[in-house]
Amino acid sequence: MPDASDNRTALPIAEAAERMGLSVETLRKRLQRGRIEGFKAADGTWRIVVDNTGPSGNEAVESIGDEVAATREAVEHLRQDLITLARAVEKLADQVITVRSQSARAESLLEAVANKLAMLTARDRPQPVTKEDLKPLLSGVLDLLQRQRGH
Repeated sequence: MPDASDNRTALPIAEAAERMGLSVETLRKRLQRGRIEGFKAADGTWRIVVDNTGPSGNEAVESIGDEVAATREAVEHLRQDLITLARAVEKLADQVITVRSQSARAESLLEAVANKLAMLTARDRPQPVTKEDLKPLLSGVLDLLQRQRGH
């Protein structure tokens, strides 16, 4: 409940609605939801607490209109940002597919090289060639493939 020192007044719902430029029903809903301050007076009627220093009905409507316009503008900017991000994600997904395909091809080539090398060196070595034996060669082949891809 307002007191004389806080620049607020308690008005009947109809008067508060007129002053704020809103319908009585809108004020009742806001009161029920706790979005505005109010209380039930001794005579059983509801009172809405209003700020005596705040904007009047038309000023409040204009202020709300400005807020709505700003919100719509912000939503549009976010929508555009979302479209831009979706396109970037699409491009990245395509790049991931390409890199995976290239990686699979490189692995296939390296496996073929390893098998061929194993066959060639089998005559000279009594034991089979391991991946550890081939790491320096495979590393060189990968470097070569990466340099070719870079050009």
